[in-house]
Amino acid sequence: MPKSGGAYRPVYHFVDEHLFNAFIERLPRSRLVDPLRSDEKLRNRHFPGFRITETTPNQQQVLTAYRKEILQRNNSKLANFLCKLWIRNSHELASSALQSIGVSSEDASEVDTWLQKAQTELEGGGCFDFLRSIVHAVSQRFPPDDILIFVSIIGYGRDQQPLRDFVEQELRVPGGAERNPHLEKDWLGREFELAQTKLKDLERSREELTLEFGHEANAAQKELDGAVRQHDEAALHASATRARTEALLQQIEDIKKGLREEQRSLKEQDSRKEELLKAAEHHREQMATITVSHEKRRKDADERILEQTAVVNRLRTALDVIEKRVREEERAREEARAREEERVREEERVREETRVREEERVREEQLRQIPASMLSQLAAKRSQEGLGLGNNAVCYQGLQRVFRNTVVGFLRERLRRVFPADHTQRLKKLFGEQWEKAAQNAAQSREIGGTTTTIRDEYDLLGTNHFFEIFDKFYDKLFTPEAGQPAGVPRPVKSKFLGNLKTIKDGRDPLSHPVEEEIPFEEAHHLLIEAKQILTWLGYETQPAELSSLAAQLRGEVEPPSIVRRLPSEDSIYQEFVGRGTVLTDLAECFANPDNRRCLLAGDGGKGKSAVAYRFAQNLPSPTFAIPDLFCVGQGRGH
Repeated sequence: MPKSGGAYRPVYHFVDEHLFNAFIERLPRSRLVDPLRSDEKLRNRHFPGFRITETTPNQQQVLTAYRKEILQRNNSKLANFLCKLWIRNSHELASSALQSIGVSSEDASEVDTWLQKAQTELEGGGCFDFLRSIVHAVSQRFPPDDILIFVSIIGYGRDQQPLRDFVEQELRVPGGAERNPHLEKDWLGREFELAQTKLKDLERSREELTLEFGHEANAAQKELDGAVRQHDEAALHASATRARTEALLQQIEDIKKGLREEQRSLKEQDSRKEELLKAAEHHREQMATITVSHEKRRKDADERILEQTAVVNRLRTALDVIEKRVREEERAREEARAREEERVREEERVREETRVREEERVREEQLRQIPASMLSQLAAKRSQEGLGLGNNAVCYQGLQRVFRNTVVGFLRERLRRVFPADHTQRLKKLFGEQWEKAAQNAAQSREIGGTTTTIRDEYDLLGTNHFFEIFDKFYDKLFTPEAGQPAGVPRPVKSKFLGNLKTIKDGRDPLSHPVEEEIPFEEAHHLLIEAKQILTWLGYETQPAELSSLAAQLRGEVEPPSIVRRLPSEDSIYQEFVGRGTVLTDLAECFANPDNRRCLLAGDGGKGKSAVAYRFAQNLPSPTFAIPDLFCVGQGRGH
């Protein structure tokens, strides 16, 4: 190994491929690739882009890279690392050799503690005696290759070939004794392998020289061809340049000739310019005189314009003031007239609404005074007489006494649980002025003796027209366990539930018509069935059964509906109806069955459901045809 500061010269065990392979075999794979991991430049020179692992690169690739790095680049750092690593893995050989030459070391694997002493011994006069002692001490225990590698490491700085020849001679005849056939065989084997290796190296060198000569010859031929091509191109370029030069010389002569002509023309133009300059000066003097006269007349005109402009501005200002006053007066009259008309319309609307509500309230209060027992007796009497109660009375009994009272009780219980501190305030806030008017009407009815029923709390002011807004507002609160919803009773579907409430709210009130005008059977039956469904959803059983009993008392039959041609305009549905004959035929066959009352058209928006329904309605055959219900469900228009 080299001393610090000197240029590195590879020792013979790096030069000899056989010894180098034996040298590397002693080194563990895990430590062998440490220089590649720690030295980025070394890694990029030989294995760019590689990820160093226990298997990549392989052993042969590492050997080739390290040998090239040491022999060609004289990498002393890598050589020192490998030599020290070899000594550590051959510490028994090193320890025996050091003992034979009297060099003391506590740990032979620590190369730095004894290497300098060993190299100093080799530099003395007894170099070969020193080597003979080492060979005699270790030749019986260790392979000759290891002994040669050890001598190569400690012999750095000396002529390596004599050291190697001496050690090999001693290995053949150790201590001057008789020839040891085993040692001589090993030596001859190494010599044979070395000779074969050298022969292979020479043959490989010859092939490399042949390839190198071929490459150099090809490169030289390419350079020669390129030079010839460049010469030809230069000759062509020179010929073209010469032709362009001659053309440019001719152009210069033509330009000189034209320049002389231009100079002669310029002199003539200068003379003409002098003449024109004198004429222009004369005209300028005339223009100055005219300008002075014009400026005087223009100033006089400007003064007259300013005076007239001031007069016009004063008149325009006065006119704007008058027009503004006229517009304000007209706008004030229009606003006063509009306010008066609005006030009159509002008073008429309020009077009409007050009159209608009062009539409804009086009729409702009058019917409320009829005890339920009297209604039952009347029903029994009319039943005995074959008449029964009228539809108005049955509908009132179902909606006002059964349905309304049941829902009011439900809300009274649930809202108090959900909002124990402010449930009445929330009701009043929901209806605003409408609530105050309802309370005033109820109080006024009791003052004039229209009714004698007692109002227990604000919930008694609720009517069927209030239920939709209450359930719509508090739906998510009313059907929770905290509000008292039983675990076994499912919460109703909000859209269906509110739809039934809206039907009852918008349905015809039998009390708003004269007694002789009975509500039609189908309408009354529909309202009672909707109310029954709501009470069933709320978890009641007795009251829905009572509504079913009342619905059975209704008089009348379902009349076949007539075709009412109240369809929208055709161009609002489609411009032209094409095809769909199969769908129209299926609809006709479906409705031909008297048991089929409804049909559902379902599909994505824009698929033509509305157009088919409209066309089918147009094609209904006669006014006596029973019209079933046809529904379209999708993301487009529904009918």
